[in-house]
Amino acid sequence: MTQVDPQYSGNTLDTKMLLLSSDLNSFGNFVDEFTMIGVVGMGAFSEVCKVESKRKPGNFFALKRCVKYFRSEGDRDRMLVEARTLKLLNEHNDTYLPKFFSAWQENGFLYQLMEYAEYGSVHDIAQKHGSRKLKLPDQFLWWVAHDVLQGLQVIHACEHVHLDIKPANLLIFQGWVIKLSDFGMSTRVGVGRDDKEGDSR
Repeated sequence: MTQVDPQYSGNTLDTKMLLLSSDLNSFGNFVDEFTMIGVVGMGAFSEVCKVESKRKPGNFFALKRCVKYFRSEGDRDRMLVEARTLKLLNEHNDTYLPKFFSAWQENGFLYQLMEYAEYGSVHDIAQKHGSRKLKLPDQFLWWVAHDVLQGLQVIHACEHVHLDIKPANLLIFQGWVIKLSDFGMSTRVGVGRDDKEGDSR
C-alpha cells in the first residue's frame, strides 16, 4: 500500500465510532495485526487486499483501504457510509452479504476488515469464459440470480438500496455462495447521494 501523508488525521475513532467493530480489542493497527498477501482489487476510491492475521495465522481477510486521505471530518463520514451500512445489514443477515468485522481510522485513512472471497467474483468467471469463447451455463446464471435476489431482499428489508450492482461486486465465497459487495454507493431509501463514486453507466 502506498503511504501518503494525510492532510487530516483527526483523532483515532472514538468509542462511538468503534461501534463499527464487532470486537473492539481485536483489530486496529495494520502493521501490527496483519501480513499483506497481495492486492486483489483496485478502484478509483479504494483498494482491497488479502491479508493474514498475525494473531491467528491461517485466518485470511479482505482489507479495504481508501486510497485518498481524509481532508475533513465530513470527508471521513462519507467514507464511513459503507462500513456503517454493512454492519447494519450484517445484523439482519450475512448469508448473502460479506461478513463485516471492523473499521478503523489509521494515519488519515479508513480501513475496513471483511470476509475474504476465496473464489473471486462473477466478473472473474465471465472474463475467463469470454477469453476461451465459452458461454456461461444457464445453471450458473440462475444460481447467480438467486443469490443476488436473496441479498437484495435483505438490503431492501433494511430500507437500503445498493446502487452499484455489477459482476465485479458479486463475490464468490466458500460453498460457492454469491454475496453482494461494495456498499460505497449504497444509501437509505429516500436519502440522496451527492458524491460521484460508482459507474455512471
